[in-house]
Amino acid sequence: MTPDRPAGTHCSRPVLLRPEDREAMYLRIALHQADRPQPARVVLCVEGFDEDPAKNPEPLALLALSTRQATVTAHLLRRLVQRAHG
Repeated sequence: MTPDRPAGTHCSRPVLLRPEDREAMYLRIALHQADRPQPARVVLCVEGFDEDPAKNPEPLALLALSTRQATVTAHLLRRLVQRAHG
């Protein structure tokens, strides 16, 4: 058991996105699936940090999305980014 892999939870390896060029946050993204109730839904967890989580592991924000919500959010983000690049 570790903070990244709590007991009773199956987790993917977290991916850390470091800020570049005036971006505000570090983002850590991972898939989680609890073993109770069986089988639990898979969720995509997105954590936001104002500094490297290796220095301060407490996230400023946590977003837990179902696979449906993550799919729709990814689609909407792609559309918004395309508009922003116009």
